[in-house]
Amino acid sequence: MYYELRNKLSATECHQNTCESLGINTVSYDTVKVWFWKFKTGNFDIEDEPRPGRPIEVDCEQLKQITDQDKNVSARTIALELDIC
Repeated sequence: MYYELRNKLSATECHQNTCESLGINTVSYDTVKVWFWKFKTGNFDIEDEPRPGRPIEVDCEQLKQITDQDKNVSARTIALELDIC
C-alpha cells in the first residue's frame, strides 16, 4: 500500500489493484483507507497500538481443549467459557 501511495495512486485504486492481484476478499477498502491515512501522517509502525483496558490473558491449554471438543465452536462461546467477556 505504501508503494501505491508513493506512486500517487488513490486508496480506491490501491484497493482495486490489490483485489485484482491477490483476490477480491484480500483487504477491505476501509482497511486500505486506514493504512493510507497512517502513511500520510508519517506513521509507518506496523505493530498494533496499545489499547485501553486490561490485557486479556488466556489459558492456551484450556482454549485447545475447548476447540478440540468442538471444531465449530463460536468465539462468543469460547469467550464465555474462558470468562474473558
